[in-house]
Amino acid sequence: MGGIKPTEDNSASSDRRKHSSKEAAPGAENDNQAHNEPDMPTQYNSLRHGRALEALDFEKPIRSTLIKLALPLVMANILTTLIGYVDFYMIQELGKEAHAGFAMSRTGIFVVNSVFMGVSVGASAFVSRTLGAGETQKSRQYAAQAIMVCIYLSFPIMLLGFALGPYLFTLLGAEGASAGYGWDYISIIYLGISVFGMRFVTNGVFNALGQTRFPMYLNVIFNLANFLGNLILIPRFGVMGSAMSTIATCGIVMAAAIYILYHNRWASFALAHFRGAEKTIRNMLRLGSPMMLQAISRQGAMIGLFRIISMTPNATAGAATLGLGIIVESISFMLGIAVMISAGALVGQALGAKRKDKALETYREAVMFTLVIMSILGTVLFIFATPFVDFFSNDAGVITEGTLYLRIHAFAQPLMAITFAGIGCLRGAGDTKYPLLLTLIALYAVRLPAAYILAVTFGMGLSGVWCGMVISNLVEAILIVHRIKQRKWIDIKLSY
Repeated sequence: MGGIKPTEDNSASSDRRKHSSKEAAPGAENDNQAHNEPDMPTQYNSLRHGRALEALDFEKPIRSTLIKLALPLVMANILTTLIGYVDFYMIQELGKEAHAGFAMSRTGIFVVNSVFMGVSVGASAFVSRTLGAGETQKSRQYAAQAIMVCIYLSFPIMLLGFALGPYLFTLLGAEGASAGYGWDYISIIYLGISVFGMRFVTNGVFNALGQTRFPMYLNVIFNLANFLGNLILIPRFGVMGSAMSTIATCGIVMAAAIYILYHNRWASFALAHFRGAEKTIRNMLRLGSPMMLQAISRQGAMIGLFRIISMTPNATAGAATLGLGIIVESISFMLGIAVMISAGALVGQALGAKRKDKALETYREAVMFTLVIMSILGTVLFIFATPFVDFFSNDAGVITEGTLYLRIHAFAQPLMAITFAGIGCLRGAGDTKYPLLLTLIALYAVRLPAAYILAVTFGMGLSGVWCGMVISNLVEAILIVHRIKQRKWIDIKLSY
């Protein structure tokens, strides 16, 4: 894979000795001298100003480190989910057509955001690997370069969004008011796509550095500002007002994020670091491109699901249910996402420090922790499905279908737990190509055909779509476990 090549297998004990202070990376020696700690190991180098830039301590139990990283991310994910909850709840008075248009527009936004997610994955792998190896100057440099890449990509993405956006709702089978509401929302998001997408990149940098609490703090600001913005703008501008609030809030939060990175010198914005950085940026994008395609393919499959839903008797309620169901279901998988990100940071730094044993231990701890918690949350979704859906919709058809959706998808939570943990470890190691392959198989060879056959051919309607989705979750979990057991991912070396 471009920018990645196999490395030799070294024992954990000998590798640990190789990263002593005598073999510090360029820039690390100066960092230590600034604090009069010449014998400090490279993975604990400090900066002249701001907070210390430190690698994770692998002498501590992996489970406690994983939980310490994941808990702030769980809170950050709860707050991120709350943003969607608030938007969805506050536009419900506009009717189910507004709900359907809002849900469909999010599919288009996720397609665009996949590019920024790819940049985030590439940046996270580079930042965590170099920090784990004690190369703090490179880590700061890659963090800043990732933000600049995000800015560079924003303009062409915005133009592409405006050119293709109107066709999105045709592909999704939207009609009349639903399509109008959807375009009202997504057009505003496209105008501010740079700050909207930068959230992924800055969060990826914070997480790779092990500073997972900062996305949580920033999401507190985001929620408060977005709620106030919705109160002011939705009554006046409708669905479009929700998008205006989101973009304005993103601008505030991203300014704060960049300030934190700059002030603490976790990112270096010196012009010298951007000269001759083309190779690094290309490698970063090449590493993240499979993740971009993976996210795009997921949204492509979502478009396919909306098309299949449009072939069922209760299509409008089905479209609203899919959007609402995913938002409610995120109560469970936001925990999985938190562990996925934390596991990626741990694996990246472990491999940078030549601790393959800790990378493998990270997977074992991540999958067990996520499996238990998501199974419990799946049970909660099954039992309280109707109250959850009733909170977000007053439409009888949406409530009925939403309850069925959540009860069927409750059985998918343990399967998604396995997938989240595995993908996090693979991405942290730089193995981004295999998750793309398994996604393509699970979605296009399993999910869409199964959903169509069950819903249309067998006449099961919307319940057939929901069952097809769960079947694909099972296939995805099986494929990810197969890849982890091969252990090829721990032998990947990043090319800087």
